Amino acid sequence: MRNIYWLFIVLVSIGFGACDADPEYFQEDDSYIAFNVASAAVAENATDELKIPVRISTVNPKNVTLEYEIVLEGLDTPAEEGVDYQIMNESKTLSFSSTQLVDEIRIKTIDNDSKDGDKQFVIKLKSNSAGINQGLADGADTQCVVNISDDEHPLALILGNYVQDDYFTDGSYDSNSGNDMVIQADPNDDTKVFMTGFWGINDKIIVASVDIENQTMSILPGQLLFVHSTYGDCFAVSFEIVPDNNGDGKKDVVYHPQDNIECTIDENGNITTGMWAPTVSAGSFAYYGETVFTKQ
Repeated sequence: MRNIYWLFIVLVSIGFGACDADPEYFQEDDSYIAFNVASAAVAENATDELKIPVRISTVNPKNVTLEYEIVLEGLDTPAEEGVDYQIMNESKTLSFSSTQLVDEIRIKTIDNDSKDGDKQFVIKLKSNSAGINQGLADGADTQCVVNISDDEHPLALILGNYVQDDYFTDGSYDSNSGNDMVIQADPNDDTKVFMTGFWGINDKIIVASVDIENQTMSILPGQLLFVHSTYGDCFAVSFEIVPDNNGDGKKDVVYHPQDNIECTIDENGNITTGMWAPTVSAGSFAYYGETVFTKQ
């Protein structure tokens, strides 16, 4: 989540600096193997392989072999290996060593001419030769959900992986930008998409409606980004800057919580929003003149 607790962190850091407690070190029992991402998306007609990184973290790097498996249970539209995609790694294994702490699962999609909708499959860590913990302490990052978007889908141009970059109203770049985001089709509505990872928040889905013919997208109003421990619910809200209304000599911000955040789509599937702000009842964490989603 965004770095909105900077003052607290600075104060805590100063406090820690004054302590004489012995430092804690990473122990061998803390070693783990885990996915770098919880989900990934790729177009059915993609020419490049989708590469999903898996990392190992250990005190004493050594030769380790990892096995993974494909899981389809619980999926509404499962992808079939050999029909919808191929795993390019031999024998569904990865290898790690002192000189290779990250390896990649490589996936090549198989195109067809049918409108058969998006399909999914799950890659799950199975076992490793060193008996190292798989996933983090809370069990996270032990699997990755892969979504294959149908290139015959009317919204195929904007389905897939993106990087989000935010720019303030003065045009300056928000250094907290660069988060990964995934756009997936609404399986029940060909005019809507689901955005995961918006503003760096991965546990909320943002819904947008799309007019692909006119190359526009509208992020629907009233959508919760996250709940702040102090300020409460934070929403993505459209706003405008108007002339000074209160006599303080400064321009004023007027929120439009009932309006869409309007976006444009270019010929490559890149998306640019209008002005929007992450707001709570006490105000806003930032004012963005535009956000750019660059398709990967």
